[in-house]
Amino acid sequence: MKKETEALEVLSNERLAEDVFALSFRAPYIAEAARAGQFVMIMACEKSERIPLTIADRDKETGSVTLVFKVMGRSSSDLSFMKKGDSLFYA
Repeated sequence: MKKETEALEVLSNERLAEDVFALSFRAPYIAEAARAGQFVMIMACEKSERIPLTIADRDKETGSVTLVFKVMGRSSSDLSFMKKGDSLFYA
């Protein structure tokens, strides 16, 4: 069975505290439908582990979604190194 993923453009990745980051990306369809507290399944690359992260904020006008996460393992560590213009994946 083929795993379906979609690339999303990283808009920013701000370090808030030691091992805590706010990652924003462009996803207009998620920004339109999602509410704070809901989860999205994100991957740093197409072959990495899917991790559920909670939505901290979304902006319908710009189509952006922001996740706040703590680095706990390899997958979240990979996300912490993402920069503006990079692609992450939504599954």
